[in-house]
Amino acid sequence: MLDSHDTARFLHQAGGDKSALRLAMLFQMTMPGAPNIYYGTEIGMNGGHDPDCRGAFPWDQRQWDRDLYNFSKRAIALRHAHPALRRGQFETLYSNDDVYAFARRLDDDRLAVIFNAGQRRPR
Repeated sequence: MLDSHDTARFLHQAGGDKSALRLAMLFQMTMPGAPNIYYGTEIGMNGGHDPDCRGAFPWDQRQWDRDLYNFSKRAIALRHAHPALRRGQFETLYSNDDVYAFARRLDDDRLAVIFNAGQRRPR
């Protein structure tokens, strides 16, 4: 879980950095285990510690971050499209500084996933 009713929302903890949220959501969708999205994270809800993390869901779609919402749908669809992301073997391929790469494999479904969490391109 990236956030919940017991924690400040991810965006709050990341200082409003939506690129960090996208990276974390993609990481969650490609790692082993069952991903969990707390309501509103997919549309960019923000909020500090309790009770701010428990705000009501804004049903008015004009308040949503549509780009983040569409990214969330694509990340979920990626997980659904590849059985290896749901049940496949996991292997770390590379880890150095801000770059982490791993493989997910299940039969003929094979993926390499690479994350650069830094602010610059790796050498």
